[in-house]
Amino acid sequence: MSTLTDYDLYNQLGQGTFGVVTKARQKSSGKLVAIKKFIVKDKKEGFPITAFREITIMKKLKNINVLQIVDMIHEKDGSFFYTVSPYISSDLNGLLNNPRIDLSLPQIKSLMQQILQGINYVHQSGYLHRDIKTANILLDHFGIVKIADFGLARLFHGEPPATADSPPGGGKFEYTGLVVTRWYRPPELLLGDRKYTTAVDMWGIGCVFGELFNKKPILEGRSDVHQAEIIFMLLGSPTPENFPNCHLINRHGIDLKNNYPRTLESSFNTFMPPDALKLLAGMLTLDPMKRYNALKCLESPFFTNEPLPSDPAEL
Repeated sequence: MSTLTDYDLYNQLGQGTFGVVTKARQKSSGKLVAIKKFIVKDKKEGFPITAFREITIMKKLKNINVLQIVDMIHEKDGSFFYTVSPYISSDLNGLLNNPRIDLSLPQIKSLMQQILQGINYVHQSGYLHRDIKTANILLDHFGIVKIADFGLARLFHGEPPATADSPPGGGKFEYTGLVVTRWYRPPELLLGDRKYTTAVDMWGIGCVFGELFNKKPILEGRSDVHQAEIIFMLLGSPTPENFPNCHLINRHGIDLKNNYPRTLESSFNTFMPPDALKLLAGMLTLDPMKRYNALKCLESPFFTNEPLPSDPAEL
C-alpha cells in the first residue's frame, strides 16, 4: 500500500458524500490518476460501510469497461483512506453538453456496445450498480468506456441473467429505494418497489441510449411523482398487460388511473433509426420482468446492421 507522498497532488475534481476526488500524478510512473479520499469522521464508528462496500466491489471487478482501482493509500492516524484510479477527463455528460461534438451513428453504436458489455459483466459478477447515468460513464483517450462510481452498488441475491431471454437477476430481498438519480430511475422504484432487480440498471442504460441521440436527458422529472407521470406519458399508462402487479408495489401512491397513450415511437422516430428505436423500447419497458437484459441488448440488429460500430480509437 502506497503513501500520499508517492503522488504529486493537483486540483480537486469533485466532492461526494464521503470525501473529495483530486487529480494527481504518480511519481514512480508519471501517470495521471484520480485519488478519492474517504473521510473517517468518527474513529469509534470506524470506516463507513457504504464506502467499504464501494471499495470492495471495485477491487473485485476486473473488466476493460469498468473503472479500476490501481492503488490504495491509508494514513497512519486512520483519519483518511484513499483509492487511486486512472485519471479520465471525459464522461458522456460532458460530451453531450459540448456543442462542438456531434456523435455519428457508428460512434453511438460503439459507446452503447461497450456500456452494455460493461454492465453485463457487473451483473454476471452478481452486482447492481444502482446509479447509471451519463455522468458515471467515462471515456478514456483510447475511446474505451469505463463504468464508474460504485458508491450505490451492492451484491444482489439470486442468479444473474444466463441468456438473452432470462429474467433479471435479484428480486429475492428488499433493498433501499434511495438509489438511482431521478431522471434515470425506473418506474418500479418510483412506485416504491424494494425487491428490485438488475432491470433497474437496464432502464438507466435505456435513458442514456436515448440521450446519446437526443443530446439531453429524455425524462427530466421535477419530482418523483412528475417523473412517474412523464414516463407514463411516454410509454402509456400502466395496465395489467404492460405492468402486472404495479398496484401492489405502489407504496408511494402514484396515480395509476390516467389513461395516457403511448408516444415513444412517434416522439423518437424523427431522430432514431428503427433498429435503435426497437432497442430503446426494449430497455424502456414498464414491466421489469420483460425489460431487455444486457445479453438481449447485445444481440440487437442495431449492432450488426450497417453502419457498423466504429472502432473505439475513432471515438
